[in-house]
Amino acid sequence: MVIGRRSITATLVGTVAVLGLVLAGCSSSGSKDAAAPSGSTGEASPIAIGTELPLSGSVAPVPQMKAGIDAAVSAVNAEGGIQGHPLQLKTCDTKFAVNTELSCARSLINSKVAAIVGGLIAADQSGQEFKLAAKAHIPVIGTAGLVPAEFTTAGVFPLSSGAAGWAVGAVKNLIAKGAKKIGLLILYVGNAVTNVQLANATLASAGLKAASTVLVEPSADPTFSSAAAKATANGADGVLVLVTPDQAPKAYTALKNAGFKGLISTISSSAAPPVLKAAGSAAEGLLVTSLTAPATDVSNPGIKSFLADIHKYQPKGAIEDRSIQGWSAIRLFAKVLAGASGASSAQTPTSEQILAAFNGITTPIQLGTIGPFGQPPAKPYAPGFDRIFAPTVSNGIVKNGVLEPDGKGFVNPFVG
Repeated sequence: MVIGRRSITATLVGTVAVLGLVLAGCSSSGSKDAAAPSGSTGEASPIAIGTELPLSGSVAPVPQMKAGIDAAVSAVNAEGGIQGHPLQLKTCDTKFAVNTELSCARSLINSKVAAIVGGLIAADQSGQEFKLAAKAHIPVIGTAGLVPAEFTTAGVFPLSSGAAGWAVGAVKNLIAKGAKKIGLLILYVGNAVTNVQLANATLASAGLKAASTVLVEPSADPTFSSAAAKATANGADGVLVLVTPDQAPKAYTALKNAGFKGLISTISSSAAPPVLKAAGSAAEGLLVTSLTAPATDVSNPGIKSFLADIHKYQPKGAIEDRSIQGWSAIRLFAKVLAGASGASSAQTPTSEQILAAFNGITTPIQLGTIGPFGQPPAKPYAPGFDRIFAPTVSNGIVKNGVLEPDGKGFVNPFVG
């Protein structure tokens, strides 16, 4: 399946990055670093790791992601660390500002962390932070996948398929559920036309065409009533909704008020618990594509481990996909290093050894919270996304205001 051109990749990721971040600060948790407990892992020296993400500011703070990171660090250390080496976390608050993201990257690099793990860099779409880390031979692991450079820079290992998996998966979810006449309702932010191109390419791969395409300007259509009427015209039996989370409740409500009885599909950032609460009954039956397993999938061993760790070490932390992503990044780091050739308590792993361990993965890593994490295919899943190590997404449906798994587990939206 070929999706778009390399030249549209940056605008696609930037647009979906905005969709995935607004309202991210609706939940709160402590921001204090999870330090290596003294004496808990013997005499082995600590592994210094860093993370950067917005913890304050008015745009898009993600304390829930920090809660997931802290819970995993505390749990790994309580379990004896990595080959006896406790993790020592250094955190830099980016405030979701371009200059601060860059200064945070420089600060972590200058402090000689062995790796930058988890976190979220999205205000700066240039990718300079990743390029600086690569130049310093410091691997960047478990990133959010919202910046093009994450998928093209050697030494960067995104946690998932990021923006591409979100958007492609949401269209594929509609198709899999039987929709044949799909309307596109996309917020006119950034280069929204990129999302239209992506959706059309995905539909074309299934022999379909969009029934209608609506780019919404909230100032001109504040209730989304006009957009909803247009998106559901021409016999549409499904609608793809790609809007910022703060606009999502209005979009879902407008579709219901328009009398639409078909399928509605969106991405997990627009179906976070605060969004679903605000949308109320209008979100009932909503199809949701996520980059992680949903927190309600309690039969999933990975989710069970996540819930156990966050309840024990970060009991006030929000339980949603951002906290699962933060936890998964640390757990992925620990699991790869624990199984790396030559790993031992005698020597603290260096940046070069950590990089070699991730480049040397031969058997996909199974966490349960994300799909299998292995090496990227020789032929990229999509232009501009060369380094997708975990291409899968999970799909769910909103029932009684809660996102429930669809029972099919992880699927790869880029194939078939």
